This record gives sequence, structure tokens and C-alpha cells, in this order.
Amino acid sequence: MYIYNAQNWQTTLPKVSTDKFHNLAFRLQMAYRQNFYHTQIHAADVTQNLYHVLFECDLASMCGLNDLEVMWVLLSGAAHDMDHPGNNNLWEQKTRSKLAILYNDQSVLENHHAASFFFLMDNSQHDCDIFSELTKDEKMEARKMIVENILCTDMAKHGSIQSEMKAIAELPEADRKLDSDNKASVLKAVVHATDIGNPARKFGIAKQWARQVVKEFFDQGDRERASGFEISMLCDRHSVNFANS
Repeated sequence: MYIYNAQNWQTTLPKVSTDKFHNLAFRLQMAYRQNFYHTQIHAADVTQNLYHVLFECDLASMCGLNDLEVMWVLLSGAAHDMDHPGNNNLWEQKTRSKLAILYNDQSVLENHHAASFFFLMDNSQHDCDIFSELTKDEKMEARKMIVENILCTDMAKHGSIQSEMKAIAELPEADRKLDSDNKASVLKAVVHATDIGNPARKFGIAKQWARQVVKEFFDQGDRERASGFEISMLCDRHSVNFANS
């Protein structure tokens, strides 16, 4: 893949240290927990899916992305579930977790994933700061894009993302250019779509992903039952129909 071709990075992204990128990629991968579904493999799957949409479907060209912007989009996919605990936001709220309190019950896990990524880059011991040679404006642009892309993976925002896409599609063709706000909206939608896009894989692969995510749902349901909480939607192993779920 393009993202792991060190020589290509040196050629097309002279402001990004190959060594720092490798450090970041390694530590980002290790920051994923051994859950049933939200693992480093899921992150790799989303990143690969993003790459396909950007280049095989020509989205990078349609949005006029430069090499740095392509990198920010791919990193959004790689980091979007960093340090995921294997439960959903509702569990964090029910248990009054430190994360729920810290983020005031608003996109709790998504805020945690984004913050964890930037804490990792800012840790001087790990030498992962791939932003170090960027200009101030480039750093701000990169942070804005990555944070927005990760926060949009909150399923609670699915409806608003759909509405944004419909609004763009209904614009007169002359106004449907993928620049400025339109570009940001499309990129957020694509990151969100690749995150939940497993059902669009070939059935044999989609079925394996479905099994893993349902295992994670049921594990949360078991913990909710044991704690005396109401069992969340899709999480009750005794009543959920696998195919419908």
C-alpha cells in the first residue's frame, strides 16, 4: 500500500519524517486493544477501504486533495478507534465512566480516540510527531481535518451526515463542487461510510465481520445484565436475531 511505502513517503511528503511516521504507525497499531471487533485489524480494514475510495474511485482527484490531505484522511481511518474499550458510548454514560464525565456524554469514545491520537504524537519519548516540520497553518488544517473525521464516526451523527450529503446532491451542478465546506462534508461522510462498510464486502468476509461485532455487542449486554442495567439495543444475546441485527 502507498501508506507503507517508505521511499514514496520520502519522495512525495518531504515534510514528513519517514522514521517518525514508522514510529507513529507502530505505536498507533499497538494502542488498539484486543476486542472482538474494534481492533487494529478493523482500523487497517477502514484505512484500506479509504485508500480504495480515494484512489480507485478517484475521490482524491475529485476533491483536489494534495498529498498531505490524503495523509490526514488515511490517518483519520487508522486512528478512528484508537484505544477502543469494546463497548459503546451508552455504556460509558450508564457507568458514569471517567471518559463520560470528561467529555460530558458527548461523542465520548470518538473524543477519546481523537485525543489519544494527538497525545501519542505529542509524547516526546516516542518521537512520533509527524507534524514537526509543518507550518503552523498546515498543523491547524491537519488537526481540524483529523478531529472532524474521527468525531463523525459517532453513529449518533449518521442522520446529520446523510442530510449533508443529500443537500449537496440537490445543489445545482455548478454549485456541487467538492471544495471548502462541501469537501469537508464529503470526507467526513466517506470516513464514516468506510467505518461501517463491512456489509458491502463479499458475503464471506462480511459475515466474519458481522460475527465479531455481534460478539462485542453481546459481551456488553452480558455486562449490562450482570450490573442490573437495561440491556442496550442489539446487545441481548437471548433475543437478538443475528441476521436482522
